[in-house]
Amino acid sequence: RIDFSNDAKGALLLEPTRKNLFPYSEDFSQSAWVKTNIAITSNNTISPDGALNGTKLNENTVSSTNFRLRGSSVATTGANTLSIFAKASERNWIKLRENAQTGVYAYFDLQNGTVGQSNADDAIIEYYGNGWYKLSITDVLTSVAFDLRIAIADGVDTYNGVIGNGVYVWGAQIEQGSYATSYIPNFGNSA
Repeated sequence: RIDFSNDAKGALLLEPTRKNLFPYSEDFSQSAWVKTNIAITSNNTISPDGALNGTKLNENTVSSTNFRLRGSSVATTGANTLSIFAKASERNWIKLRENAQTGVYAYFDLQNGTVGQSNADDAIIEYYGNGWYKLSITDVLTSVAFDLRIAIADGVDTYNGVIGNGVYVWGAQIEQGSYATSYIPNFGNSA
């Protein structure tokens, strides 16, 4: 396809064939997503695709804890890349992990568009307009799962919550490969 993001003349965007291995890439209310100390507000903001389908993740307790959204595991081989679109609200940091057990992670600053602490093979943040960033991490694992945590600073994802504070998310993707390709929506099966 033609990509006009960096040049008004456009350039060819050539990508390999990929699958989004994670079901329910936009519907975070599904049981495939485990919510820990967060509440979901679906269709709360305009997402990068221009529709009112961005989701707000809200802290729902004032205790000192993790506020996280975790997806079920997907078996993979070789390099894997997780990506998700995120936008700051009352919080502007996110920690994204490929698997809660392995510890492969990166912190992302949604206000300044920078990557914080990371031990992933690759961690990238790209601006998509209207406050939205595409976050991606790549590593080599045999089992991959989203583990997305709201954070209050680089390296700080356990803190006292404020009910209703949070971030916006949309478009989760797990793909086999060493970099993120264009977003592939998934509504229940690998797409």
